Amino acid sequence: MANSVFSILDDLAQNVADLRQSLSPLLTLASAPTTPRGTARKRRGRRPGRPASKSPTRPRRSAKVARTTRRKISPKGRAALKLAGQYMGLTRNLSAADKAQVKAVREKSGVAAGIKLAKSLKK
Repeated sequence: MANSVFSILDDLAQNVADLRQSLSPLLTLASAPTTPRGTARKRRGRRPGRPASKSPTRPRRSAKVARTTRRKISPKGRAALKLAGQYMGLTRNLSAADKAQVKAVREKSGVAAGIKLAKSLKK
């Protein structure tokens, strides 16, 4: 009994050794870098050799960057934008037939009338 157990263990050890030897080429392939050739890996942090930023919060703007100014919107323009946003929000979930109906009312009577109809058609 003890002899057969030891012979089974020896056979298993030999099988494991043979398996390791046959799989060794795969091990070298698995340890190769996985990024395809010609593509660079994404860097994390600053590049080596570059000085750290002087400001811990954000880097300063260079003099060449032009600052954009916000355009002033008149109260009338802001009201028009608000109505347009309401109209788009209400018509977004309507069916195609309902949208066509609302669009026709909007063109005939104005955005406010279109919004009123869209609210009544909303389910």
